[in-house]
Amino acid sequence: TDYHSHMGTKRAGMVFDVPGKGFRRSIHSLENAYFRNSFENNLPEFDGNVGLGIISDTDPQPVLFNSHLGRFAIVTVSRLVNITELEQKFLLKKMEQF
Repeated sequence: TDYHSHMGTKRAGMVFDVPGKGFRRSIHSLENAYFRNSFENNLPEFDGNVGLGIISDTDPQPVLFNSHLGRFAIVTVSRLVNITELEQKFLLKKMEQF
């Protein structure tokens, strides 16, 4: 993630599934700093073999959520121009996630 970030990117986030402790997540602004410098203080709490990193100009990510399948961390790089219409469609069908 560090090498794909650049000055001007708005946000960056990282999450790790730390054994025995669960998810450890951190989100920082990158508008005035580089990726690595922003996360340097978080590195000691990121332990384990499973992690995600993301840079985003729109949303603070990674997103953590619970479901009947367990707890998840997800990232996405996308832009939905019809999010309001999709939300209404899925809510009318009583679907909580899509």
